[in-house]
Amino acid sequence: MAKDFFKRKEKKYLLNQAEYEQLTLFLQERMLPDPYFKTQNNTVYFDNVHDEMIINSIHGTDYKCKVRARHYAGTDQVFLEIKSKIYGTVFKRRIIISQDDYQTFLDKKQLPDSQIARELLHLFQEKQLAPKIFIIYNRTSYMAKEASSDLRITFDERLRSSTTNLDLFSDTSMTPHFDEPRIIMEIKTKEGLPDWLVNYLSQHCIYPQSFSKYGKIFTKARKEELIHV
Repeated sequence: MAKDFFKRKEKKYLLNQAEYEQLTLFLQERMLPDPYFKTQNNTVYFDNVHDEMIINSIHGTDYKCKVRARHYAGTDQVFLEIKSKIYGTVFKRRIIISQDDYQTFLDKKQLPDSQIARELLHLFQEKQLAPKIFIIYNRTSYMAKEASSDLRITFDERLRSSTTNLDLFSDTSMTPHFDEPRIIMEIKTKEGLPDWLVNYLSQHCIYPQSFSKYGKIFTKARKEELIHV
């Protein structure tokens, strides 16, 4: 059963193709493929006309909040999510709805009733949120072998986006973000990293860095708008 609440730490790393291939070979001996091992993740981020939520996030406040809809290609579900980051800890609350319910939500701002649904509707009304950026990437996911560990590592490839096509179920008119292959690795856990992983990252000079997909794509789009003014 899918969870509707998450609390964890997330670290992000930007890898080149060679680093990615070497690291995945290493992980295959120590981790298991996630039940959702290979997915195409379609995500629409919502904001208001002033881009308030993403600007607050980019400027590094202690509290960051994003609202998004996520769809895994080949399924009929949509995850509507409130993702918050408070002093480095990520909190995610979400509801799962059908594609038809998602369209009804966009048209009429109605959702099947729940506490999280009421939070979402309040946010949309208070902030006057609307679809802003559509992002797609291809994800490979690994999980810990040990049942006692919540460690999860994901690799996101072929990051692409659109500010004109905001249809969560379409993948047309998408623009690649990177000029050459880059892979975004995310390490997710409520606990500390295992020694074998810390040692590998240190030995190969792979260090965490700040990388928000929405933030990077928004900033790049803003720069391109200024260039063409």
